[in-house]
Amino acid sequence: MGAIMQIALISCVKFLPEDRVTASPTALAFAPSEDPFVVEHGGFYRRWLSMFENLDELKSLVATLEATTQDKWVPVWRDAGRQHEDAGDALAGAGEKDRARTEYLLAKTYYAIGRFPGEITSLKGEVSADCARAYRKACRDLDPPLQVVEWPARGALSGRISGRPAPTRRSPPC
Repeated sequence: MGAIMQIALISCVKFLPEDRVTASPTALAFAPSEDPFVVEHGGFYRRWLSMFENLDELKSLVATLEATTQDKWVPVWRDAGRQHEDAGDALAGAGEKDRARTEYLLAKTYYAIGRFPGEITSLKGEVSADCARAYRKACRDLDPPLQVVEWPARGALSGRISGRPAPTRRSPPC
């Protein structure tokens, strides 16, 4: 790893509170690969690493993978997502909105891994719907709320979720 990259990684890590740092820059190997059976910086899971405070659960799930065919791939990630979504539902019911949001975002992340690379089969379409549902749950208490716009396209609903900036008072003209 080049000196500039090492400095950038170290400077990013040192500003995080100690309990939020999950790994030093050298804790995961760096390999620009697409191997879904290994968790490493620059590897297949690089798309989602920022969502994890602790990589142990991700690593343990990856260790259980038998294949990348949808019948072996999707259930692993969908089950993990469902566990976190259920935990989020319980926390939300207890009024713990921030902790619930964290669980919903983890659920969304696992569902997103399950649907990768996209809705190319009906099963991946189902897990994609799970992903959207968990994300909407994570965002339901945002202020201002998200705006969800859906429209029919090619026999299905397409949509967009966007945040709006908080309303502000306009300054009087000078």
